[in-house]
Amino acid sequence: MKGTNKFFAGVLLGAVAGAAIAVFLKSEKGQELLAKVKKGAEDLGDNVKTKWEAFEEEISASLQKEEGAMAGMETNNEVSS
Repeated sequence: MKGTNKFFAGVLLGAVAGAAIAVFLKSEKGQELLAKVKKGAEDLGDNVKTKWEAFEEEISASLQKEEGAMAGMETNNEVSS
């Protein structure tokens, strides 16, 4: 099979697969599947957001702790000088 024939066979196969998926997604079962996928994506987004916020709080607390330690070191250096 020549390269051009393979290309057109791939395009045809993609079009058939796309049409089959579209027909399935219009059906009742397809709508149920879409609802489940949407719910799962929303849950995942909420989970990622919650974990990101916890990560930011942890980093912020660590930075504040380090800044306090650095300030304490500077104060100790000034007193001993």
